[in-house]
Amino acid sequence: MKVFFIKSTHVDRSHVHNHVIFNSVSYKDNKKYQAYNDYKQLASISDKLCQEYGLSVIQEPKKKGKSYTEYNAHKEGKSWKSKLRQKVDECVLKAMDWDDFLKLMQVDYEIKQGKYISFRARGQERYTRMKTLGAYYTEEKIKARITAVSQVVYAPVNSGGKRAKPDTNIRQIIDIKSNQKAQSSAGFKHWAEMNNLKMAAQTLLYVEENRLQDPAVFYAKYNDVKGKNTHALTRIREVEKRIKVIDEQIKAIDNYRKYKPVVDGLKSVAFKDNYEREHETEFILFNAAKQSLKVHFEGGGKLPLIKDLRAEMNALYTEKNSLYSEFYSSKDELKELSAVKKNMESYFNFAEHETDKSQEREAVAKSKNKDGLE
Repeated sequence: MKVFFIKSTHVDRSHVHNHVIFNSVSYKDNKKYQAYNDYKQLASISDKLCQEYGLSVIQEPKKKGKSYTEYNAHKEGKSWKSKLRQKVDECVLKAMDWDDFLKLMQVDYEIKQGKYISFRARGQERYTRMKTLGAYYTEEKIKARITAVSQVVYAPVNSGGKRAKPDTNIRQIIDIKSNQKAQSSAGFKHWAEMNNLKMAAQTLLYVEENRLQDPAVFYAKYNDVKGKNTHALTRIREVEKRIKVIDEQIKAIDNYRKYKPVVDGLKSVAFKDNYEREHETEFILFNAAKQSLKVHFEGGGKLPLIKDLRAEMNALYTEKNSLYSEFYSSKDELKELSAVKKNMESYFNFAEHETDKSQEREAVAKSKNKDGLE
């Protein structure tokens, strides 16, 4: 059987994409495929098809991806590059300038400066060039990040001798490639790039200061705050609903007891029609109150005391005020965490662990083995 290639389209991701898979060894002469130009031609054909059907095309594709071994090591945080990225991020947050950054890096790494700056950890065989860590870790980008962090942490001293309070409001990083204004305005694009560096710096500061570097810890914190916010809002609605019911009950009981003597007076008068006309309003309010009480107290029996209902309502108002305080507090924290979450995911490849899913799969597998199933 002669299979030249297999094309697979992933539609189960947020970004639809293709995989073209083919045998790297020719079935004709058993020679290994090494034609880079053919690969570029495949990419060109794929890009043209995407353009024809209005799909996005990667403008600046990565020149080289990770090997499978490196990918697994990076995923577990054990690769040299992964450790170097973590150290760089840590030192960027502490350094006041480039020289200070190099001094901090020198504690754990040998530094080789040339056309491209490189680092080597203890026990590492070769130096790692910073440009191989990704666009965010070039010397130019690191210097820009240090500057951005310095503007956040080391605010300038004003004329009064006091240090100006920096803008620490974390906002979502702008996607410059898909932002039309950034594409059409060079000035806005430059501002957006500087803004993104500042937001990235503030995001890293937030994560470090709150000890949320571990994705599992971060997402646990995020879900906890989100849960508190949702619970507070749900309970507020329940409390408001109950307050409304109590208010209706108090009015119904009050009107029932207030106008009952007038209605009962009908029994003792001779001219009933005249009496009803004279007290038409009281009869209407009494009957409305009576109907309302039937709805609220279907079982009948003795009506509750108004003072008890008012006591419950006062307690609910106290709870409501406390809940609103909790809601707005968690809302502000959730807003900040949401911005941090989006920035970490889009800028630093942060991802939530799928521990629960793996445990679920293991449980299913154990259950099948126990039952003797394949």
